[in-house]
Amino acid sequence: MTDEFAKETGWDKVKGFRRFTLPGRTGSSKNVIIEVNWNSDKDVQGCRSLRIKSEDGSFESVVKYEDLMSLMFLMGDREAQRAMIIPIIKKQKQRQFIVTQTATKDYQKGQPIVFNLWINLEEEQVGERNPYPNFQDPKKFTK
Repeated sequence: MTDEFAKETGWDKVKGFRRFTLPGRTGSSKNVIIEVNWNSDKDVQGCRSLRIKSEDGSFESVVKYEDLMSLMFLMGDREAQRAMIIPIIKKQKQRQFIVTQTATKDYQKGQPIVFNLWINLEEEQVGERNPYPNFQDPKKFTK
């Protein structure tokens, strides 16, 4: 999970050291311990890595958050994968620009060729100023 995701969604990760215990499979007395933010390393803080170890200390491994989420996504069925994907909705506006080119060969020399160009822009890009100054705004040229 990226810091941009946290900013866009308002959801933030676990802060500070946390230890989670997952029960072992049925018939096994060994539990799995997952720790996050266990030291001040930048690759660990912000839940960027998880330390997974057995309760009795027989194994220990460090897994990157992105790798764990990729694995969980691959193992999930269609509904689980949909639940993991968070849509980010951005407002867009469609703008029309007129591009004019003057023919020099084959197409009745000197006759203008006009193209209508439609561009989707995010709302913060659409303002008073034309983001593409080389294109003519059709609203100015309509009669």
